[in-house]
Amino acid sequence: MNFRPRNPNRHLWDTWFYDHNGEYHLFYLSNRIADDGRWIPWDAFSLATSRDLLHWEEKGEVFHKSENPADWDSELITTGDIIRWRGRWYMTYRATQDRVEKNNIIVSDDLLNWQRISPSPVLVTSEPYEHDPEQTINNYVEMRDVTITELPDGTLEGVFTARLNSGPHTGRGVLARAFSSDMINWRMGEPLFAPGRFNVIEVPSRFRHGGRHYLLFCVNSHLESALENRNYPSMTWCTGYAVSDRCDGGFDYVPEQVLGIGDAYVGRLVNAGGETLFFQHLCGRRPAFALPKSVSFGADGTIRLGYWRGVDSLIRGEGIRGFSTLQFFEDGGKTVCGGNIAPETCTLENAAGFGDAYLPGAFSDFVLDVDIQFDRCVSAGVLLNADVPSRGAIMATFRSDRGAFQVGRSRKVYNHLAPNGPASKGAPHEYLSDALKRGTVHLKVVSRSEGFDWYLDGIHVLTTIDEDLLSGQIGFFVRGGAARFSNLLITGLEPEDCPNLR
Repeated sequence: MNFRPRNPNRHLWDTWFYDHNGEYHLFYLSNRIADDGRWIPWDAFSLATSRDLLHWEEKGEVFHKSENPADWDSELITTGDIIRWRGRWYMTYRATQDRVEKNNIIVSDDLLNWQRISPSPVLVTSEPYEHDPEQTINNYVEMRDVTITELPDGTLEGVFTARLNSGPHTGRGVLARAFSSDMINWRMGEPLFAPGRFNVIEVPSRFRHGGRHYLLFCVNSHLESALENRNYPSMTWCTGYAVSDRCDGGFDYVPEQVLGIGDAYVGRLVNAGGETLFFQHLCGRRPAFALPKSVSFGADGTIRLGYWRGVDSLIRGEGIRGFSTLQFFEDGGKTVCGGNIAPETCTLENAAGFGDAYLPGAFSDFVLDVDIQFDRCVSAGVLLNADVPSRGAIMATFRSDRGAFQVGRSRKVYNHLAPNGPASKGAPHEYLSDALKRGTVHLKVVSRSEGFDWYLDGIHVLTTIDEDLLSGQIGFFVRGGAARFSNLLITGLEPEDCPNLR
């Protein structure tokens, strides 16, 4: 959607970021693909750089797991983070030895060449965290994703994934702490964040704004954490955030504090180019680094994501305005939808069934803006990258009775209550909001390669992928009533620079 390795046999996974004098360094965990398509365990950190956060130059692999089978880090390595300290760059990484995750640090003078500061792990968990695999519920010790911060007194703080060594097994997941003065010797501290609701909390990062301290983290249902969120009942991946007035604890979190929901993970707040942006990666067959989102902070400390105007630099051409070329769909020579089509507005009507209309031509890589009034129907919405004869499309559905917005894949039939599910998944993504019960919304969709960013009334609510329908027609639909569409603008985007997508 924004960047992924051009080599089809080298995949991107977790990402972390460093701004060095306006040259943005995107480090990412990478792995090879076997001839039969299997993912080989992560074996390297790779790097890409950019001056505009949109066009990336690959620098290749900058750090590898050990080639000596006897070494503790010879099987796989995983996610790190980066800090500038005393004139050098330091980056963390994890490997596993005897069913225990352990961590080491590498150091560089140029961000390209990295060396281990020790042949052995320097950061290994102990009390008050699980540290003996025989005493854990799954015979495995979780400890990874170390991010290092220099505290005001000069002490180095490492925050990382861990589980408490006592109490009910459900909800032991915490963001643990360790402290050091030299990067080599570390002592365990009490947890920085212990919400008591997750089994494993991953990929922490810190951010400070307006006198508040923010702690970002990731959880997912695949690691047996129950994700409860009234706005996202179908959520399986989550970048959450907690807020405190102190740097050393007191972080408040409620389930509604989530960002970048959908087919995405590893969200981070970053100061770049004089503004705060949100970055994440997409979890598809060929994972990608997603387009940045703009960030705004509420007076109460809440965070909202919006459309980043930097994406406008990718726009090509003047685009399509209005509905002049919209055509009702015909089935067996008969239109299945009524209504009025005018240059600025379009009203679709269908008393009982499903009715749709389409713009001619195939679309891919675009930004779509449209206002939708859907309070006089059962449901209404848009169909993207549609293959009209097969009734396949990316389907975005609005329902005012439930205050619901659903995104998924239609297969052979359009379902007015909910899409049949996104590609390779069994259920649609769903976002619920009382604001949608008003029955009007401004929808913005950014579609690039197989990724889609969805914005409602200026707020980012979902990031989704569909890896099969990369282009097609754009349509609008209604079920059981009338819906009004207006102020349509579709502009094309420069395609993602990855030749293996097409």
